[in-house]
Amino acid sequence: MKGISQIVAVILMLMIGVSMVGVLFVWSQNTVLDIYPEEETEAQYLRQRACIGIQGVVHGINGDNVTVNNCGSVPLDDIKVFVNDEVVSQKIDPIKFNPSTNQNITVVDPIRVGDRIYVTSDLAISPVLVYQTP
Repeated sequence: MKGISQIVAVILMLMIGVSMVGVLFVWSQNTVLDIYPEEETEAQYLRQRACIGIQGVVHGINGDNVTVNNCGSVPLDDIKVFVNDEVVSQKIDPIKFNPSTNQNITVVDPIRVGDRIYVTSDLAISPVLVYQTP
């Protein structure tokens, strides 16, 4: 016997190949998790499915009501109404703003023609609405 038999050589080659695949798998899992952390990926997923919009503005006796619509597929929280880049109202209700629902948020200061209105939440920002008619 001057060398390794062919069967032993094949078995050794297979064992080396399988162990290399195992090492590569473990290394790639750790690398992927370092590049794309789970928390960041989940937040990005939620932001992609979030949407908020302004349905309209109604003038009232105690202030103006801004009707806000959750047009996304995830609940929203921390709703704020901005007029001319200043926070004028905030939804403090602890209940989340569910998808496909509307909320009326009262703004104490009157909204005037030409005012820029937009709404933000924890996951989305509405397009800016320039108020045209009272």
